[in-house]
Amino acid sequence: IQQSVAEDVVSIELDEFHRKVITESYNQVVCDVLASKIDPKFEGKTIIFCVNDAHADLVVSLLKKSFESQYGEIEDDAVMKITGKADKPLQLIKRFQNETRPKVAVTVDLLTTGIDVPSVTNLVFLRRVRSRILYEQMLG
Repeated sequence: IQQSVAEDVVSIELDEFHRKVITESYNQVVCDVLASKIDPKFEGKTIIFCVNDAHADLVVSLLKKSFESQYGEIEDDAVMKITGKADKPLQLIKRFQNETRPKVAVTVDLLTTGIDVPSVTNLVFLRRVRSRILYEQMLG
């Protein structure tokens, strides 16, 4: 049996992909589906990888609305943006690792490597990852 192995770097036209992914309507549908599958009161945690900081802001806002629509009122810190542009990102990372909330961390590149959160049960990629090595690190 011959196995196929992904190349280390894949060349993909990202601009077109990002234009389609960073729309409110697309992200609303994604967040509604996520809310139907992920209960923010459940013990497991989720990391969502976004294209850029503005995309992360959009996803946080829409996901909070989707969770409230699906489950009623949720804690404001159940979903948080953890990016380099967030206020005190290292404290947010430690909080995500050690505390009950946030349940969902929305990030760009900050939580891709060097972080261990055993309670993470879901990874959501709302961005393309060109490097197989980086992708494997994100999964780890």
